[in-house]
Amino acid sequence: MPTIVCTATSGQIQSTNSGLSLSPFFTTRAGGGGTTKAVDLTDTADLFGYVFSSSGAGGVRIWRTFYSFDVSSITSAPSAATIDLNVTTASPSGDFIILKGDEPGSTTNNLVANDFTSGIVGCAGKGAGNSSFESLATAYSSDFTLTSTGAAQITLNSTALTDIGNDNIFTIVLLNHDYDYKRVNPGISSGYVARVDGISDGVVANRPTLNYTAAATGYANSIMGVASANIGSVIGVATANIDKINGV
Repeated sequence: MPTIVCTATSGQIQSTNSGLSLSPFFTTRAGGGGTTKAVDLTDTADLFGYVFSSSGAGGVRIWRTFYSFDVSSITSAPSAATIDLNVTTASPSGDFIILKGDEPGSTTNNLVANDFTSGIVGCAGKGAGNSSFESLATAYSSDFTLTSTGAAQITLNSTALTDIGNDNIFTIVLLNHDYDYKRVNPGISSGYVARVDGISDGVVANRPTLNYTAAATGYANSIMGVASANIGSVIGVATANIDKINGV
């Protein structure tokens, strides 16, 4: 299966608020007053999820990670695709989700702090910080759980496959599903965070990767009543290499 490693402009954004009442979770999620946001493009590891705790530094921290892939060489929707990650820290419970993003959106434009919300397609300028993303964002996956370290593959849905075939840059956002995506207050002293190897990891195979199966091409009609799906070759020529038979 062909693979594409994410671009160097990919990375994580952290939103932090020191408050310990219930409201700072929503404020931090919206990137509102009292919140600071930090972009990390260079770390060898990326985080997505949240921590809401009265211990240690205290307060609320929410991470969203943005990955872009140059898919300009893919001219039609693949038949299947996954996002492959190497997980180094896995939450014991709590689900995550992949959404459609538009930042960094190229191989040359880096993330900026405001992309924390505006970099999620459908959420910019719509009060998304105070709303669930369920009715605003475009989901590229079902919710999924990471419970162990090592290689993980997240299956992309048909919407993502279509965009891979249509776009030059395919951009995703990884975030917590149960509380961040759905805008549900988790309560103090909780947290679900995944840490994965990033674009700067020294092992290329561990970097976030788009893994896809190219759509079948070639002759796509039946021959003498036999469906093309059941024909591997015609007179020794693979069907993928056949456009016409006898000029048809």
